[in-house]
Formats: sequence, structure tokens, C-alpha cells
Amino acid sequence: MVKQLDAQGKALLSILVQVLRNADPTDPRTFITYAETVERLGIPFSDEKPDWVLSRYGFDSLVDWVVQSSLPPIMRLIVRKLERMPGPGFFKLYGKRELEDVQWWLAEIKRCKQFDWSPYLDGADSIRQAENNKRSAVSVNTC
Repeated sequence: MVKQLDAQGKALLSILVQVLRNADPTDPRTFITYAETVERLGIPFSDEKPDWVLSRYGFDSLVDWVVQSSLPPIMRLIVRKLERMPGPGFFKLYGKRELEDVQWWLAEIKRCKQFDWSPYLDGADSIRQAENNKRSAVSVNTC
């Protein structure tokens, strides 16, 4: 049985669908980095690597849900800043090799762009806003 996507995963999905609108599947410079994603989610981070932060805020949930649901790998719009590539774990997950299968990855991004994500976005924006409000309330209370 496929598990439901949790609130953090839905908030991340919403951001990725927004990025997808302007992404060019042939140009990874139009994708989003881990740090940019964490910032858009409104998650504060400083010394910690943004990919580690993101794994606690919806990324792992989204990966599991996408794989279990056999959906296009939208999470791979998120790339490392310098290489503009997804991490090697993505290629392993799909039985591919990082350097040899770049064209496969870009074809998957094109498939993501053609896919109708709207049925999965119900309430995602309000969920993200609620998460941001919750974090703001916590930071105000701890000052």
C-alpha cells in the first residue's frame, strides 16, 4: 500500500512544481539547489549542510512517496550548487550511474514537466504557510 505524502513532503512538492514551471529540462542551471529549497521552505540553517536539513523537512518523505507511487522523480529538480547535479544516491536509487546517465536524468525532468501534479497539491500552499507560521511562533517564543 502506498503511504500518503506528509505535510512537509507536500510543502516541498508545491515548491518543486513552482520551480518546474520555469525549468528547462535541458539546462540544470534552471533547477533549484538544496540551499535555495531550504530557504524557500523558510527553514533556518547556518553551518549544517542544506541537504541534511532538507532530509528532515520533507525530502525523504517525498522520495519515498514518489518511488512507491511510481511517479516521475520531481525531487531531482533539487541539485548540488557547484555541479548542478543531483546527489549520487538518486542515480543508485534508480539503478543508474551518475556520469553515464545524465541524459536519462534530464529526460526524467522532462517527464516531470509534462506530468499533471495538480491532483497532489491540494492544500500544499496552506500547509507550507502553516509550517512557516509554526516556526515563526517558536522562534519568537525562544528569544
